Amino acid sequence: MIMAIKGIYKRFPPEDVFTGWAGEAMKAANRCSECGDCEARCPFGLPIRETIKANLEWWETLGSQ
Repeated sequence: MIMAIKGIYKRFPPEDVFTGWAGEAMKAANRCSECGDCEARCPFGLPIRETIKANLEWWETLGSQ
């Protein structure tokens, strides 16, 4: 969910993205400890920690407007 939030933002109403199910997932992403376990398990070698951090910053900036 967090990796795809920008696509979700384009397709769903803002209330879903900021207060609904997607918003709840983004709030949960704030609890990421950046341990890197997800990246070690990712078969595609994605920069998950970096993407989560960037998407959280984007989401928080857009939500505060």
